[in-house]
Amino acid sequence: KSAFPSYFEKLPFLDLGLHGHLSRKGRIKCLDEVMSAYRIHSAGIWSTKTRAAQLRGWLRFYAIVDRFLTPAQRVIVKTKRNEALDFIALDRYPVNPRRKRLYRLYLNWLHTLRGRS
Repeated sequence: KSAFPSYFEKLPFLDLGLHGHLSRKGRIKCLDEVMSAYRIHSAGIWSTKTRAAQLRGWLRFYAIVDRFLTPAQRVIVKTKRNEALDFIALDRYPVNPRRKRLYRLYLNWLHTLRGRS
């Protein structure tokens, strides 16, 4: 049996999911010293994605972890979701406000649904 919840397999990235999972298992603390290195480079899995693709990943992440968030965290995530939806819709339909608005509604529906499966 895995030590991690089954929803971990669906997360688009694991580091933030792992931090959230561990924080529910016990107390965590931010240390005032460097403990690791995080490399960002042009050949990285995340760095090679477009901004819109990265935001779609965040939307999937938010939908999956929503049931574990506190009310205060949900307020923050709602703002971040709206920013991501606006960016993706504007990126897809930069000169057509009506299509942008419809596409944003579709994205909202799609990413809300994904968190329920």
